[in-house]
Amino acid sequence: MLVLIQVISKPILKKISKLSTPHEIWNSLKETYYRDNAFSFVYQVADLCLLSTQLEKDKSVVEFMEKFDDQWTRVYQMTTGPDPYRQKFRAFLEEDYAKRDFLLAALSKHYPNPVSSRRVITYIWRNRSLSRRVPGE
Repeated sequence: MLVLIQVISKPILKKISKLSTPHEIWNSLKETYYRDNAFSFVYQVADLCLLSTQLEKDKSVVEFMEKFDDQWTRVYQMTTGPDPYRQKFRAFLEEDYAKRDFLLAALSKHYPNPVSSRRVITYIWRNRSLSRRVPGE
């Protein structure tokens, strides 16, 4: 709880200080700030697609791939629910090659032959079934 107090802005802290349990705080923050609508979904997909612009050749490919995993998981989590379009999108994300192809597309701008990179091959091999993994398992 102390860490939470140190990183939260004063207006938010004022609001949540009235709550007594971490569960109540979480629910209040989620209700106030979490958005799962068409715009937020499209924004999240755009973030995933724009990752290649954040990769710099002198930066760590592993760090980039961790960001990629984070963005992929966020998009994947937003595909739950009754919306038929998102269910179809989720089915696409669960295809074996979807995650690999997105990653290779993101890397291809800076690494014309990313498959020749041992780190990329190792990452793809270790994470080949992540598209089927339910986040949090």
